[in-house]
Amino acid sequence: MAIAEGAQRGDIYTDDMENRQYALFWHESGFAYISGYPKPDDLDLIYALMRNESGNNPRRFVLETNDEPIAGYFREKEDIEMYPRYGLRLRKQQPDGDIPERYEMKEIDEELFYQAEGRVVPVNFCSNSKEFLANGRGYCLITENIDKMGGSGTAEFTYQAIKHFCEN
Repeated sequence: MAIAEGAQRGDIYTDDMENRQYALFWHESGFAYISGYPKPDDLDLIYALMRNESGNNPRRFVLETNDEPIAGYFREKEDIEMYPRYGLRLRKQQPDGDIPERYEMKEIDEELFYQAEGRVVPVNFCSNSKEFLANGRGYCLITENIDKMGGSGTAEFTYQAIKHFCEN
């Protein structure tokens, strides 16, 4: 829903704008989800997209589904790797135990928003820090005082508890 509502970046594909049977949501980070009931021909098109047969979009394509007919279609493909996905969440905002002495827990602010690197970082889900700070919250561990880091310092984002509250 975050893609459909414009809260996060990604693409939406469907079979028909007027009489939709399904919609494919493909997040900019590479995760994809199918809502509805695609026909076998639709799954062929999704498979071509996944394989980047057009050569137009090299980003990864990781399809998440609990729908057995959809999973069965892709399970038959020799070049598709299936793996279990586990739903996990934090029980607390703070990690259990003490934070190592050389680290400091910081809430992600405008400066830290732009320093984070990796696949699951706020910049991959929000267009800018203003949008993130209005709709989300995240935490990270840094290895030195942020005041001493200046513009050239790098924060180590070894722990993140990003919670996104998208509301329109």
